[in-house]
Amino acid sequence: MAIRLSRFVLIIVAVIVVNVVLIFTVSGVGSVYPSTVIAENVKLQEGDLVFRSGHGIISDWFRRCCLEDPSFSHAGILIKKNDADFVVHLQQTASDGSLKMEKLSDFWSDRTCKGGAVYRLDISDVELEKVKSEVMVDLQNGVQFDENFNLDDDTKMYCSEWIRNKLIHSTGDPSYFPITNAGDFVYIAPDNLYLNNHAQLIYKFKN
Repeated sequence: MAIRLSRFVLIIVAVIVVNVVLIFTVSGVGSVYPSTVIAENVKLQEGDLVFRSGHGIISDWFRRCCLEDPSFSHAGILIKKNDADFVVHLQQTASDGSLKMEKLSDFWSDRTCKGGAVYRLDISDVELEKVKSEVMVDLQNGVQFDENFNLDDDTKMYCSEWIRNKLIHSTGDPSYFPITNAGDFVYIAPDNLYLNNHAQLIYKFKN
């Protein structure tokens, strides 16, 4: 009788554990990527542009700066390190405003975003190598976030401006990305980076 009871308890515990795992998996909690795991047939590449829609008032403000598609508030460039996916991006935080590299899983964590996407640009292998080289140099130099959002000054930059800067340098085309004109304020918004003839959607999710 005791043996049967022990087996019954083990079965109940196993069922509970399986259900907890399923709940966490379906809800996206604890998964590598929120909401869904990138399908095996989706292969991310270095140089891909990675977007996210962040939480909070500041992210809402950046989305409103996107006059055509207010889906995303932040962007970075995908770099691979030891076969792992990292995002290099420029963001002002309470403690730091320098260019940073973080794991894609952290960039897309439930804590930081409620949706995201990956777009691929039509650049050559040579241009990609230039982008990667400049990204590494900027990381070493600790490029700082531009709180004035001055598109004419590249000593400091904001996230989408920094990406534009890398593509202009690598392609030699100053009009590679469109820019947004809002009265006297000229800037490059996140949607300028993918609403153009150079970007192709690779992956998209929403929590």
